[in-house]
Formats: sequence, C-alpha cells, structure tokens
Amino acid sequence: MTAVLMPRAEPAYRPEPPPCVAAALRSLLYVSSATRAMSRGELARLVADARIWNAANGVTGVLLYRMGNFIQYLEGPADRLGALHRRIRRDRRHHGMA
Repeated sequence: MTAVLMPRAEPAYRPEPPPCVAAALRSLLYVSSATRAMSRGELARLVADARIWNAANGVTGVLLYRMGNFIQYLEGPADRLGALHRRIRRDRRHHGMA
C-alpha cells in the first residue's frame, strides 16, 4: 500500500465582522463573595434567571461558585453589559465585587 499526500486545502473564506460590531462587544470579569451560603436550588434559580436575561440581551458568559465565592466572566454588547454590571452590583446576594 502506498501513501499519497494530498495538498493542503485552502481554508474556507471567513469574512471579518465589521469593525463596528467587534468594537461594540465588551467583557466583564469579577469576583465576589456570597452574603451567605447558597443552596443548590438557590444557585439553580440564579442561573435560570441569568440565562433568560442574558439570552434576551445578547450576553454570554460563565458563572462559577465555590465555597461561598463567585467568579464570573461575561461578554456582550457594551450598553447591555453596562446595564448588567449595574444590576449585578445592586444584587444583595453577594458583596465585595472586584
């Protein structure tokens, strides 16, 4: 049996997003501490509510909770992320947001 080497295929054309779209996206990373230990049910409700708001506002991200501490990374349109940032800061379930 003989191996035949095929020439490398050219990658498919992938147009860059318009500069206005890329420039409008922002990211947010923060850590904070829960004001009290949260149950699985409370965390599930928090995540369910966040998914609804995030989907409606074009925001994506990840939330981690361990031993009473949160770390969250979010990404989305600048105006929506700003609104979300203010909303998160007002949330009394956590403190010490940095």
